[in-house]
Amino acid sequence: MNQATQDVIEFLNHPDLSFGKETTDLELLDAPELLHQRVADLLEEPSSSLAEGESEKIRSQLAQADWPAIAQEFRNRMSMTASFFDSDAETHLQAQMES
Repeated sequence: MNQATQDVIEFLNHPDLSFGKETTDLELLDAPELLHQRVADLLEEPSSSLAEGESEKIRSQLAQADWPAIAQEFRNRMSMTASFFDSDAETHLQAQMES
């Protein structure tokens, strides 16, 4: 994974960022070219928590980022999260049935 790809993933993980909070963001994982545009739009938002220099750095790297790899990374994370909560729900249900 190249540095530009890692930087974009790190940017999208920022806790103050709105990415991933909307259903449309999740749909972008199937359309890497639209994901690219969404990241570019997020970098333009005045509420971006990144310092201006950091925003410029990421903006200049967008063309070098591996967008299918970024989408796959977020799909993997969503899958792990879903598995965790499914497992937790199953454990809770099983404990209730045993009591």
